Amino acid sequence: MKYLTFLSLAFLVVACGNSTGNDNNNKDILGLETSKVAETDITGSSVLFSRINNKAKVFVDDSLIYESKTILSGYDVDEKVNLDPFVSNGAEVIRIELFNGVEPYDDQIDQKWEIMYDLILEGEVVDFVNESIYENKIGRTYEASYKIEEWVFDSKK
Repeated sequence: MKYLTFLSLAFLVVACGNSTGNDNNNKDILGLETSKVAETDITGSSVLFSRINNKAKVFVDDSLIYESKTILSGYDVDEKVNLDPFVSNGAEVIRIELFNGVEPYDDQIDQKWEIMYDLILEGEVVDFVNESIYENKIGRTYEASYKIEEWVFDSKK
C-alpha cells in the first residue's frame, strides 16, 4: 500500500508540472504553443509569424503586401510584417493565407500544414492563431480575414 501511495504522489507531482501556465519555451501547462508577443516590440500594427508550413501570404484590401518563401523544413520562423504603411483609416481588410506543398501544387503529398501568428493592431494583440492539421490537402489550406474597424480605431473616427 505504501508503494501504491508513493506512485500516486509521484504521478501527481509529474502531472502538475509547471503551475505558472507558461514556461520560457512559449508553451502552456499542457505543452501547447503560446504567443511569442511578450518577447517582441508590439507598437503599431503588424502580423508576427512564428510558424509557417509551407508558404504564407498577407493581403490588405486584396493587394498582396507579403509573401514568404516556401519553407520546406524548420517551420519555426520569426517574420514580422509591418501593416502600418497600408493601414490608414480602419476600413481596410487584412487577409492571411497559408499554402501547403510546393508550387504548382499538383501531384504531391504533404500531409500536414501549420501556421502560427499574432495579429497586432495599434499595439494590441487582437488575435493569436495556432493551427496544425493533418489532412493531405495541397494548395491554399488556411484563410482568415480581419476587418480592422471591428477591432480598433474608435479613437480616430
